Amino acid sequence: MAGRKGWVDQFAEMRRLAETILRDRNAMFPTGADRLSEEDALRALHELSVHQIELEMQHDELHRALAQAEALQERAALFGTAWRLLPVAAWITDLDQGTILEANEAFRQLFGYAGEEVQDRDAREVPIWADPADQEEVLGQLAAEGTVRARPAPFCRKDGTRGWMAYTGHVLEQGGRRRVLSAAVDNTGQQDAC
Repeated sequence: MAGRKGWVDQFAEMRRLAETILRDRNAMFPTGADRLSEEDALRALHELSVHQIELEMQHDELHRALAQAEALQERAALFGTAWRLLPVAAWITDLDQGTILEANEAFRQLFGYAGEEVQDRDAREVPIWADPADQEEVLGQLAAEGTVRARPAPFCRKDGTRGWMAYTGHVLEQGGRRRVLSAAVDNTGQQDAC
C-alpha cells in the first residue's frame, strides 16, 4: 500500500502545481473590453470539460494499472518465499526457446544453482536431469500433451551428487508463447555420484 500513498501524494503535488500555473496564466488574461467572446468562452469550456473527462479516464486507468502491479508484486513475493513453506522446487521455462525464465529458492536449494546461473539459460545447459533421455522424453510429452504428472526421475545437483525427484510440469499459454511451469520434490535422502 506504500506505493498507492506515493501515487496519491504525487497527484496532490501535481494538482498544487497545476493550480499555481493556472493562477499565473489568469494574471495574463485580458481584462475589460478585450475579454473572450461568449462563443470562444463556450468553446474553451467544452474543451476543458473534454480534457477533464480524459484526465478522469487516465486516472482510472492508472489506478487499475497500480492494482495490477501490486497484485503481481504480491504473487512474486509469494512465489519467491513459498519454498520456505512448501519445499517444492519450481521453475518456468519457455518451451519454444527452451530457456529457463525464473526459478524459486527451493530450485536453488535442491539443484545447487544460484538464480542468476540459470535465468535466461538454455534448460539443456543446466544439467539437472541425470539422464538426458528423461529430459527429452519429458519435453516431448509436454509439447504433445501439455502436462506431465509426478514422474519419478534421477537428478544431478551442481556439485555432482545425485538424487531422485518427483517431477510435474504443465504448459501454459501466455501471450502466444508456451511456458512450462515445472515443480519437483526431492524424493530421496541418499546421494551418489552422477
